[in-house]
Amino acid sequence: MIILAIESSSRIRSVAVVERSAASGAGEVLGMVSDGGSRDLTTVRLIEQAIRSSGVARRSIDRIAVALGPGSYTGIRAAIALVQGWYLAQPVELVGVGTAECLVAQARALGWHGRLAVVLDAQRGQCYHAVYEVDASACVLKVPLAIREPGVDPIEAGPVDLHVGPDVQKFFSHGKTLVPEAGTLGKLAAECPEVVLPGGLTPIYLRE
Repeated sequence: MIILAIESSSRIRSVAVVERSAASGAGEVLGMVSDGGSRDLTTVRLIEQAIRSSGVARRSIDRIAVALGPGSYTGIRAAIALVQGWYLAQPVELVGVGTAECLVAQARALGWHGRLAVVLDAQRGQCYHAVYEVDASACVLKVPLAIREPGVDPIEAGPVDLHVGPDVQKFFSHGKTLVPEAGTLGKLAAECPEVVLPGGLTPIYLRE
């Protein structure tokens, strides 16, 4: 299976092409491109470059994964609209992946283990915050995503070893900057058993 992954929830957008192994179900990145935060390239151009660098044909894409955030609401909605248009022209499997899931998977791949808090900008001086227990074998959610005040971990989380996120130092000065990548998004989508219809792709947005 060939998967196209679109990550547009942060200031640095990226697109990757991932191949899922029929034997193991694991994903391997065939090609990935990023705009580096410049916004000089449209998402369509990033897709074209990622497909070209992977060496696969556009018609070979079986599944598209898109980041659902939380994050840049405009970027996420634009990516979802693009994917919905693709589906109308060429039906494929669709998967939505939360940005917090993507970040904690990247942290685990980097060997950042322990109790990790994923922190994302929620605007209005607040942050999205979720806590995971991470080791070499798994990432286990301990405290679900919620909007919180900066610099404050939920009591039920217990001691947090590390805070990570694209703009984490705005909220926790000692945190490590980590930007979600389409390659990780595609690998998570390769292991996802659930696909959705185009209308099922909805941005994660916790405010009423």
